Amino acid sequence: MDCRAEKAGGSLMQLNMTTDYAIRILLCLGNPGRTLSSPSIAETTRVPPNYLMKMSRKLRKAGLIDSMAGSQGGYYLRKPLNQITLLEVIRTMESSCKWNRCLEDNGPCNGNTVAGCPVRKYYARLQKELETKWLSRTLAEIVALDAAEEAADLQEERAI
Repeated sequence: MDCRAEKAGGSLMQLNMTTDYAIRILLCLGNPGRTLSSPSIAETTRVPPNYLMKMSRKLRKAGLIDSMAGSQGGYYLRKPLNQITLLEVIRTMESSCKWNRCLEDNGPCNGNTVAGCPVRKYYARLQKELETKWLSRTLAEIVALDAAEEAADLQEERAI
């Protein structure tokens, strides 16, 4: 499954599980300088070990992680989480990241065929906003947002 207009339960777009696993792996590794073994990553992230090996190739090819052999070896980030955007991870792991197939260059409804289509134009605006506003966030920003929301919720509970 990719992030094109796939449906789950009738109406939600979903990223494939591989992308979710990739995000978990990157967050588990934390920041550059931290090296973790495959078994440690698999246990922490709940990514099946064999699948972890397969995914690590894609993440290494994209320059997001690297590996070191030996007794102290394992995987490590090639750049900090504040330099890895959600969009970068999605583009690495998904076959496509367009809101709708009609936005694909070779899509069934490409711009050469229906350049004046108002729905396609709307999808293009939606795609641009999705990429610039939401998917351009770094993994560090996402973690920080979550921590801030949890702190605010805790503070709200204490006030009650």
